[in-house]
This record gives sequence, structure tokens and C-alpha cells, in this order.
Amino acid sequence: MSRWAILGCGYVGRRLATALLGDGHEVTVTSRTDEGRQALATALPQARALCYRMGETIENCSQYDVLVISSAPDDTAPEPEKAVAEQLSQEQRLLYLSTTGVYAQAFGAEVADDFTIAPGSERSMRRLCVEESLSSCHPSTIALRISGIYGPGRGVHMRMRHGNYRLIGAADTLVSRIYVDDLVDAIVLLGTADALAHKTFVIGDDEPTTAEKHAKGIAKALGLPMPPTVAAEEVSEAVRTMLGADRKVTPQRLHALGWRAKHPSWREGLAAALAEEARHPSFP
Repeated sequence: MSRWAILGCGYVGRRLATALLGDGHEVTVTSRTDEGRQALATALPQARALCYRMGETIENCSQYDVLVISSAPDDTAPEPEKAVAEQLSQEQRLLYLSTTGVYAQAFGAEVADDFTIAPGSERSMRRLCVEESLSSCHPSTIALRISGIYGPGRGVHMRMRHGNYRLIGAADTLVSRIYVDDLVDAIVLLGTADALAHKTFVIGDDEPTTAEKHAKGIAKALGLPMPPTVAAEEVSEAVRTMLGADRKVTPQRLHALGWRAKHPSWREGLAAALAEEARHPSFP
């Protein structure tokens, strides 16, 4: 049993907290607002829910074995995140949930952990700045660079249901994805492993695919029409950069630790998401 704090407990944080509690760990979850704290307390009654803003002093900080920063950086980054790291001892592990957006455009090539770093958007640059700041002041920091996250209640299938998903341009570049519970498994592994030889890990499933092929498969599974297509010039530069990265993410370091995606492609992930949504019709 270990003691975890999840700072900024949103979609991934809730799934992580549920898994940790199920395994007997002690978990503290946080939200920036009291309303959010109350929602967390209701959803996760076994966890301790606190109101906390990134960068503030962490109450009884030394009690935690693992801290996870899962909130997106704002325009003050990396200072609030650095303030968190400076409160920790070297024995405490800090996990930072980052993005594959820190990597360069790949033109369809495999992107392993040590691929060229070249953020293509302001959002990705902020993530990289936080990574570098945390690792410089806290050597026990681990950055997990994450592909597109989806699962029950979240992802392209939900946007297609709601009619607000669009294909951008030819939609023919590779996109790597990860089912939320596979991501949770990796976070738990990185938080509990005795020793880690590396400080950065990339994660994605076994079958990156194009947005066009992905949408076709979802449309067929759900009996929906194909989403509309818009020209690349009609969307923001950040969206063009993200969808045009053309990366085939290969999580070699996680594989070496024994992690494998239980949902190796979007097909297994979609089936699992739909099954959980069917069991819980009120799923947000």
C-alpha cells in the first residue's frame, strides 16, 4: 500500500483514483474549486478530496509516496508546477502527465521515447517547459508523454454522436491513441516500480491509424453517417499541428517494464467504452 496525491483530478485522475483505491492504496484527490472538490468527494467517497490550486503549499506533503500532476499548464507555467516539486523530498516520486506533442512531426515514422523533441504548438511547448523545470529541481520526476486519450464518455465516438466532429483535410496522417485504463495501468506501474532507468516514457496503443479510417470504423459500429470534412485552412494552427504530426508512437520503455496495452487498437477500446456506457447510461 502506498499513499498517492492526484493534483488536478479530472477524467484520467478519477479513473486512476478508482484503480488505486481498488488496490488498497490511500488516495488524495484535488480540484481548484470547492464545487469540484465536492463532486470528487461524491464520486470517490473512499478518497480524501481537497480544494487545491497548483503551486500552493501542499498540506502534510511528506505523507505522500507518489504525487501525480494531471492538470494542464496555464500561461503561468512552469512556476506553479515547480513550486510543487520544490516541496518534495528525493524519496517522493513525482509523475507528470505530458503529451506526445513535445515530439517533432514524424511523417509516418515510429516515435519511440528518444525521438527528436520539437514541440509544434504553444500547448506542447508549455508541457515541455514544465517537464524540464520539474526534472531540474526534483530528480525523481517521471514524465509520461501521452497519445490521444479516449474511453467511456470521451473520444471521437462521443463527438460523432453529438455531431460536432469534423475530419480535417485529407485526414490521412497517423494518429496514436491510448485507452484511458491502459494509461492508468502505466501510471500505476511508473508510480510503484522500485527503480526506473529513465525519466521519460511515451505511451500509445499498438495500432495508430488515420482519422479517416478511425471515423469510418466508428460510423459503422454506431450506425452513424461519416462526419463532414473541412479544409485544413479553416482550423487553428494548433489543431493542424496536432493532426498533422503523423506519428506512430512506440512505447519501448514501457514495454521493457512489462506494460502492454490491454486495448491494442481503437476497436477493442471502442468496444470497451460502449460496453461501460451501456452498463451506466448516466455516464457523463
